[in-house]
Amino acid sequence: MAARCKSFKKAAVCVAVSLGLTASLGAEAETREFLRFIPFLMRDVDDDEGNLIEFLIRSYIPAIVGLPIFTEPPDDDFHPRYTVSGGVSVENGNHILSVNVEKSGEGTAVRKTAQYKNTGEMALNLRSILEECFYEEPEPPSPEEPLPIGAADIVGVWEGEKGVEMVRFFPEGTAIAYFSSGAIMRLSYAVENKTLNIVQESPNEYRHDPPLPEETAKGLAEVAPPIRWRMFLYQRGRVLRGASFASYPEAAEEAAWTKTSP
Repeated sequence: MAARCKSFKKAAVCVAVSLGLTASLGAEAETREFLRFIPFLMRDVDDDEGNLIEFLIRSYIPAIVGLPIFTEPPDDDFHPRYTVSGGVSVENGNHILSVNVEKSGEGTAVRKTAQYKNTGEMALNLRSILEECFYEEPEPPSPEEPLPIGAADIVGVWEGEKGVEMVRFFPEGTAIAYFSSGAIMRLSYAVENKTLNIVQESPNEYRHDPPLPEETAKGLAEVAPPIRWRMFLYQRGRVLRGASFASYPEAAEEAAWTKTSP
């Protein structure tokens, strides 16, 4: 009986240790998820006010979702659960806040836009709008059928392509792409039915092809044709998805941009 009791105790200890180890491993796996934060675009906003709003956003989000927040993960073991982007702009004296929260791997997103009299009022309401973004039921994935495209749908700031900080579309069929390398590229665009055709107008520059070695990029710049994009509009006019044609010899690569500011 004593031996059986010892055996039972030993088994109980093993089970407890096993459960504790499992919980520990689960907690460790959970900490490997993070929230990717794309710095907000500030347009016509005072630098100090813009820095305050972004500081508050970066402070509130980890408390809301319980995840660490990085612009880029510290190592390859981290995987983003959410990506947060947005912007603050001033239009007709009103301060406009746009917040986009995308859940990785599901193609779903929640987007909120709110208007305030000033950044003080925005700061007071900031946590509640962030909570709505994470707790609200996300939009379903993009439908297969693209939406009709109007000029007003395109004008504004778009983000999402690797190596490109943002693309700003202007009326009258012009745009500028701002690269992470510091280079810029002037573009032209035209809408044909439901297709947005975008064409590079600037001469090639080796900084358009990071992270290639400089000599390789310079050689490519001499022979590569102008970059072209063929894009379609989805998700209530907030996502452009299609293909870019940039390599030499020419081949298509998937491209997806999200509108972050009007």
